[in-house]
Order: sequence, then C-alpha cells, then structure tokens
Amino acid sequence: MTTSSIPTSPFSPASVGFRRLTACLLLTAAVTGVARADVVRRHTLPVSGIGELSIVADSGDINLRPGTSDQLEVEVEIRKQTGNRASRNLDLSKVDIGIERSAGGLELSLRDKRVQGDWIVRLPRSSQIGVSVALGVGDIDIAPPSGAMEIALGVGDVEVKARKAQVGGVSVNVGVGNASISGGEEVRFRRFVGATGSARGAGVSTFDVSVGVGDVDIRLD
Repeated sequence: MTTSSIPTSPFSPASVGFRRLTACLLLTAAVTGVARADVVRRHTLPVSGIGELSIVADSGDINLRPGTSDQLEVEVEIRKQTGNRASRNLDLSKVDIGIERSAGGLELSLRDKRVQGDWIVRLPRSSQIGVSVALGVGDIDIAPPSGAMEIALGVGDVEVKARKAQVGGVSVNVGVGNASISGGEEVRFRRFVGATGSARGAGVSTFDVSVGVGDVDIRLD
C-alpha cells in the first residue's frame, strides 16, 4: 500500500520558513522593546539674569535652534550606551539631565557614560545669550545662534549656519580632519593633517570651534 505524503506548507510549524519567520518576529519584537526603553526629557527654563548657557555631555548629538518663546526649551532623548555592560541594568526612568544655575550662568549636563543623549535646544528668541558646548563624541548642529559661541568637541562633526551681520570673529581649530568657512571676510586657513582657520563677519559675536577629530563647516549668510 502506497502512502502519499501531504506537502508541508512553507509556514507550517515544522517548516524552515516558519522557523525563520518566527525568528524574525522575535528579533523585531526585541528591537522594538529596546526602542521603547528610550526616554525623552523635556524642560522649559526661564533665562532671566542668565548671560551664558553651558551644555556638557559625554556622547550624542546636539542641535541648537532659535526658539519662538522667551524661555529656553530643552528636549533630550536618552538611551543606553551600546556595548556598555554597566548600562544593562540601568533604569532609564531614573535618568535625567543635570540643571545647575550659578551667578549669570546655566549649565545643562549629561555626564553618564552608560547613556547617550540626542539634544534639541531652542534658544530664547529675545536673548543674546552666549553658548558653550563641550561634547565628547557626536555631532553638533547650530542654526543660527544669536550670541557668542564656544564649541569643544572630541570626535565628530560641527555645522554652524549663522547670520553674517551678527558674527564678529570666527576661529576654527581641527586636530585631524577638515574645516571650511564660507560667506565671511578675511578668511584664512592653514591645513596639514588638520586645519586652523579664521574669518570675520559684520557683527560682534565671536565663534570659537575646536575639534579633535572630525570636520567643521561654518556658513555665514
């Protein structure tokens, strides 16, 4: 007696296709779970009496934008640092940026090597507040600042779009990488492994940018 076998569906539990599909779904669920573990912190801060804003972080991206209110608006997406064993048991719900006021100054910080944060900072529309940024690893994007700017970045890229009418002196120093300044006057550069450059605008605010490894692009409109 000949017994005929019933063809196995490619999506039956016994099939290779089914097992692959299940693995993909489990992987997707795992990735989704990681994404949901990120936290977003938002702060709206008055800047009365504040002349300088400092941002200090170990890693992540920092974006500075002009705001539409008279207050400082800060949004930071915080996530665990990939490959850091110490971050495995970290409860992100308990992590937030540091906020410290001093005489005439305001410092925002995220000094925790177990995490990295992506920042969006909206500067007060009616303030000429100066800004200093110190970042270990990441990218910095600024458009356009209204006051003086000082940037120190270890590894990453810096892009600045500013109004020529507001900018006075521009100074750029890159250890390893490239730098460019467009739209300015008296543009000077020295290039070897890195780059050192300067330029002038038509205003009074100063820009100082220092990068260890990376590229700098400054555009004055």
